[in-house]
Amino acid sequence: MPKFRKSLRLPNYDYTRPGFYFVTVCVQDRACLFGECTDGVMQANSAGHMIERTWLELQKHYARAETDRFVVMPNHFHGILVLKDAVSMNSVEALGHGLPEIVRAFKSFSARMVNSLNRTPGLRVWQRGYYEHVIRGEQDYLRIVEYMENNPAKWSEDSLNPSNVMA
Repeated sequence: MPKFRKSLRLPNYDYTRPGFYFVTVCVQDRACLFGECTDGVMQANSAGHMIERTWLELQKHYARAETDRFVVMPNHFHGILVLKDAVSMNSVEALGHGLPEIVRAFKSFSARMVNSLNRTPGLRVWQRGYYEHVIRGEQDYLRIVEYMENNPAKWSEDSLNPSNVMA
């Protein structure tokens, strides 16, 4: 019998709506592909820097997308994506391109870049799916920014740190 996955998305929410979205994407099998945290500071390797560049370049490919704060961790990524209102854009720029499409593109573009760098064509880089949170106001935004800024310093306690997974 097939296993059904519970959706993490808000029921009946339109993810093409303008707004601020917090996204977390995790590496397959928690592999630390993007660098390491040393003394509370993230030291990104070449793959980690590619993740940064891919994130920042999303706004070149998607007119409604604006990248905000982000952090690359050894085996996951957190970022805030802003979807701008399409009213001021021409109809071609305003088409679709909601959060799911943009995150899919980020995962696809970055996986190709990492696999090219590591000479591992076709290797699965990211876990299926992603976590998202619709940011609901300034306090919510500030809480998330603080979380991201403190994430490297709390790596030793992070649930995504492979050292914290019980065998």
